[in-house]
Amino acid sequence: MTTDNLQALPFISAGAEALFRVDPVIGDATHGKSRMQTGPWLSDERGLPCRGALGVLMDDVTGYPIAARIPAGHWSVTTELHL
Repeated sequence: MTTDNLQALPFISAGAEALFRVDPVIGDATHGKSRMQTGPWLSDERGLPCRGALGVLMDDVTGYPIAARIPAGHWSVTTELHL
Protein backbone atom coordinates (compact mmCIF):
# COMPACT_ATOMS: atom_id res chain seq x y z
CA MET A 1 0.00 0.00 0.00
CA THR A 2 1.34 3.39 -0.94
CA THR A 3 0.19 6.69 0.42
CA ASP A 4 -0.45 7.87 -3.18
CA ASN A 5 -3.83 6.07 -3.19
CA LEU A 6 -4.94 7.16 0.27
CA GLN A 7 -7.52 9.85 0.92
CA ALA A 8 -8.50 11.70 4.04
CA LEU A 9 -11.25 9.79 5.80
CA PRO A 10 -14.02 11.74 7.58
CA PHE A 11 -11.99 12.33 10.74
CA ILE A 12 -13.57 13.72 13.89
CA SER A 13 -10.92 15.32 16.07
CA ALA A 14 -12.26 14.97 19.59
CA GLY A 15 -10.69 15.44 22.99
CA ALA A 16 -8.98 12.04 22.98
CA GLU A 17 -7.24 12.63 19.64
CA ALA A 18 -5.99 16.04 20.78
CA LEU A 19 -4.92 14.71 24.17
CA PHE A 20 -2.96 11.81 22.64
CA ARG A 21 -1.75 13.93 19.69
CA VAL A 22 -3.21 11.66 17.01
CA ASP A 23 -3.09 12.98 13.43
CA PRO A 24 -6.10 12.66 11.10
CA VAL A 25 -6.53 9.21 9.58
CA ILE A 26 -5.90 8.74 5.86
CA GLY A 27 -6.84 5.63 3.95
CA ASP A 28 -9.71 3.95 2.22
CA ALA A 29 -12.34 1.35 3.08
CA THR A 30 -9.65 -1.32 3.66
CA HIS A 31 -6.65 0.52 5.18
CA GLY A 32 -6.07 3.31 7.67
CA LYS A 33 -2.90 5.23 8.44
CA SER A 34 -2.11 7.89 11.01
CA ARG A 35 0.61 9.13 13.35
CA MET A 36 0.78 9.89 17.03
CA GLN A 37 3.45 11.99 18.68
CA THR A 38 5.01 10.28 21.68
CA GLY A 39 6.44 11.85 24.80
CA PRO A 40 6.35 11.87 28.59
CA TRP A 41 2.57 12.48 28.62
CA LEU A 42 2.18 8.79 27.59
CA SER A 43 4.07 7.54 30.65
CA ASP A 44 3.05 6.63 34.17
CA GLU A 45 4.51 8.09 37.37
CA ARG A 46 7.55 5.77 37.02
CA GLY A 47 8.28 7.07 33.51
CA LEU A 48 7.19 3.82 31.84
CA PRO A 49 4.87 3.87 28.79
CA CYS A 50 1.24 3.29 29.78
CA ARG A 51 -0.24 0.10 28.38
CA GLY A 52 -3.22 1.86 26.85
CA ALA A 53 -1.26 4.72 25.29
CA LEU A 54 -1.83 3.44 21.74
CA GLY A 55 -5.55 2.74 22.24
CA VAL A 56 -6.89 5.95 20.64
CA LEU A 57 -4.53 5.63 17.66
CA MET A 58 -5.40 1.97 17.10
CA ASP A 59 -9.13 2.59 17.49
CA ASP A 60 -8.97 5.36 14.87
CA VAL A 61 -6.86 3.51 12.26
CA THR A 62 -9.01 0.39 12.53
CA GLY A 63 -12.37 2.13 13.01
CA TYR A 64 -12.32 4.78 10.30
CA PRO A 65 -11.85 2.29 7.41
CA ILE A 66 -14.73 0.25 8.84
CA ALA A 67 -16.88 3.37 9.12
CA ALA A 68 -16.05 4.23 5.47
CA ARG A 69 -17.94 1.07 4.42
CA ILE A 70 -21.15 1.56 6.39
CA PRO A 71 -24.24 3.37 5.10
CA ALA A 72 -24.61 7.12 5.64
CA GLY A 73 -26.11 8.00 9.01
CA HIS A 74 -24.68 4.94 10.77
CA TRP A 75 -21.54 4.59 12.91
CA SER A 76 -19.52 1.73 14.31
CA VAL A 77 -18.61 1.20 17.94
CA THR A 78 -15.47 -0.52 19.22
CA THR A 79 -16.56 -3.23 21.60
CA GLU A 80 -13.24 -5.05 21.90
CA LEU A 81 -9.72 -4.15 20.73
CA HIS A 82 -6.64 -6.39 21.05
CA LEU A 83 -3.04 -5.53 20.16
